[in-house]
Amino acid sequence: MDNFRSVTNFEVRILLKGRVGHEIPESTVRGLRDKYVAQQSTCEEVSSLNVLPRGRPLRLGPHDAAVQECIRELKRSGERVNAFVAMATARQVSFLVLKCILILAC
Repeated sequence: MDNFRSVTNFEVRILLKGRVGHEIPESTVRGLRDKYVAQQSTCEEVSSLNVLPRGRPLRLGPHDAAVQECIRELKRSGERVNAFVAMATARQVSFLVLKCILILAC
């Protein structure tokens, strides 16, 4: 893909539609092209594009892993996970951690 700039956005959209199976917006193609060109200027060969972390930042610090594992266990057991379940799980984990801290402080 050394001559990436010579390929039009429309041609790239057709190529990606064949690979992915659905249409890709032209703005996405432009963004991917810009990332590719920027990354190509810093290194010789580009095998994959650098991606940024997605979603909201984690707020519970060291307890996030415990909350995530509880939610995964709920999903594995067939529970439908929604925002209410996630918040209730986070509250329960926080409560248990706080309870352990209070017991150890006594």
